[in-house]
Amino acid sequence: MSDLEPIRPVYDLEGLPVARVAQQIIHIQQLIKAVMRDGEHFGKIPGCGDKPALFKAGAEKLCFTFRMAPDFEIDQTDLAGGHREYRIKCHLTAIESGLRLGAGVGCCSTLESKYRYRTAPGEPTGRPVPRAYWDLRQQDKARAQELIGGRGFGVIKNAGGDWEVAKLGEKIEHDNPADYYNTVLKIGKKRALVDAVLTVTAASDIFTQDVEELSEFLDVTASKLPGKEHKQQGASVSLIDLLKRPGASTLLVECCEKIEGYAMAKNALAQILNSSEEELSERLNQIASECEWAHFVQAAQQLLPAASLP
Repeated sequence: MSDLEPIRPVYDLEGLPVARVAQQIIHIQQLIKAVMRDGEHFGKIPGCGDKPALFKAGAEKLCFTFRMAPDFEIDQTDLAGGHREYRIKCHLTAIESGLRLGAGVGCCSTLESKYRYRTAPGEPTGRPVPRAYWDLRQQDKARAQELIGGRGFGVIKNAGGDWEVAKLGEKIEHDNPADYYNTVLKIGKKRALVDAVLTVTAASDIFTQDVEELSEFLDVTASKLPGKEHKQQGASVSLIDLLKRPGASTLLVECCEKIEGYAMAKNALAQILNSSEEELSERLNQIASECEWAHFVQAAQQLLPAASLP
C-alpha cells in the first residue's frame, strides 16, 4: 500500500480498532509532510503555542483526501444600521456512501471590528522626520516611535517627496456595511468548514482553528508584512517598496478579488500611495486576515520576480 492510499471510513457503533485510528493519524501526518505546505495550508501563529492553525486551503485538502463533500446551512440575521450576521453550519458527507459524517459551525458579522471600522486619512504635521528615527526603527521601535510623537503618529511622504511626521487617523465606521456582506459570508463559511473538518477527522490534536483568528490582534505578522527586508540580486528591498511600485495596487486588488476579499482590498489599497508605513502595515494586516500569505507572495513576485519571499 502506498503512503497516501485513501482510507475508506468504517461506520460502526462498536468503534474503530485502535490500529485503524493510528493509521488515520499517520495518514494525516503523511499528508502534511508530502502535500500540504506550511503558510498555505496551515501555519503556526507566533505567540499562540506550537500547534499549527488549519487554513481553509488545508481543510479543503483534507476533504479531498478523505472523500468528504461539504454542504452549508446559512442563517442570515439583518441588524441595525445595515449590518448583517451570518451563522453557518457545515455538514460533511462521505462522497461514496452518502453518509453524514459530522458538522461544524461558524459565524461572522459586519459588526466585527475589522469590517466595521477603517482608519481615517492621516494628518501631516509639517515636522520633518528625525534622522535618528531611521536608525532606531529596526533596533528599538519603541524609542523610534517616541521620537516622532509616540503612539498615534507615523511618517508619510509629503507632496515634495520628503518624509514628515503625520498624526494617524482615528478609527471610523464604514458608511456602507453592505460592502462586506460577501466577505463576512465567506469568512463564516470558512470558519464552519475548518471546524467541521477538524471535528470529523479528529485532527484537533494536530491542528487548531481559533488561533488563526487571533492573529489580527497580535503583532505577530511583522516578519511577513511590510518592514521585513528581502534580498534581490544582492540588494535589499522591503515589501513596502514593492507595494508602492506602479501597478502594485491593481495586482493586489485583483489577487484579493479572486479570494473573496475584494471589498476590503479595494478600500484598504485606495490610499496606499498616501499612507504612512504604519497605516500601510495596518491595512495589509486587515487584508492578510482574509487572504493566505501565498497570495501576497504571488502578487509581489509579479512586481519583482526575483524577490525572495517566504
